[in-house]
Amino acid sequence: MSHYTFAVRSLRVVTLTLAALLAGCSAASRAAQVRAGSAANQAAALCFPALQPTAVAPPATQSVTETLPADLPQLLLIGTDGQLWVLSGEVLTRWTTGEVTGGYEWGQWQAGGSILASTVAGGTVRLDRLSAPGRATPFVTLPYTVKASAPAGFCPINGYLTGFAASPEGLILLRHSAGPIEHSCPPLPPGATEPPWRCASPEGLSMEVRTADGAPKPSLPPYGLFAGPNAPSASQTAVVAAHANPVAGMVLGGEISTEYPVGDDTCCETDSAQKGTAFAFSPDGSQLAVATRAGEVRVVPTATPMAVGRLLWTSPGPVTALALTAGTLAVAHGSAVTLVAVATGAAVTLELGALGPMTCLDWDS
Repeated sequence: MSHYTFAVRSLRVVTLTLAALLAGCSAASRAAQVRAGSAANQAAALCFPALQPTAVAPPATQSVTETLPADLPQLLLIGTDGQLWVLSGEVLTRWTTGEVTGGYEWGQWQAGGSILASTVAGGTVRLDRLSAPGRATPFVTLPYTVKASAPAGFCPINGYLTGFAASPEGLILLRHSAGPIEHSCPPLPPGATEPPWRCASPEGLSMEVRTADGAPKPSLPPYGLFAGPNAPSASQTAVVAAHANPVAGMVLGGEISTEYPVGDDTCCETDSAQKGTAFAFSPDGSQLAVATRAGEVRVVPTATPMAVGRLLWTSPGPVTALALTAGTLAVAHGSAVTLVAVATGAAVTLELGALGPMTCLDWDS
């Protein structure tokens, strides 16, 4: 792997007047607040995607003018402004409300037509369950701490990131460990120069499987990997999974780690299967959609993860998100989403205008 290697699973006494004492406490408190605020800002910048809220609230609904394929399932969309939309029929409906400070960063459908979506608030990552437009209730709160001694320029939190996936095995969370993290390394050849991060990593990532209700699942240890010094920030990580089959993959900076059954204790190291800007599994896990950096969207059988795959469609610009259902691939690019028929390659493009660009898509499958 070019950015990371797979890791084994396992982890003077003075007298003060009361006024001076109060002044000192107040100054110390202010200084602590400044330090805490600075640490929180650093964590936000390096650990979570940067949202760009708009000054004017978007409309509650918006109709699409294009003719869409019949019998499409509902499509979840989240934009760079943190707004969450659902395309049902030929109408886009905004499900977010004003109570979500900062907006949502990632979302997934759950069984029964509800949506889980993640947001960062008050030093925690919170997953909300949305049952209808404007109806959101907290589902699970995932705290994190900021490690002061974490390497500069790398995500400094110990805790959870905003990326997650829904799978038949349960909820798959993305957990981050701040470095430095020491690990084993082979001896250097005689006369070789010691690289600065040869026997340690600046950060680590793992997928943690929980029950569908968000409860820990201790019988399934997390799969992890160490991020190398040249890896991108943790804000560019994600986890994707099939809705109807226990297969998942971890994405780090445009590479997806080997797809493997969630909870398979025999999972072992292999090289990254595909590189690109966005990834999505089919509901049954048999296919992986990949958008290359050149804008080609290909479908690869997961049985042959290193294959080039079948070219399905070429985007006019960088692809920011994918969602694959049994018959249709949704592709987010610029301020548009294109729906591509998997069997024929026939495409229809929805121009979203001010609603785009979209960074998360998911079919209700």
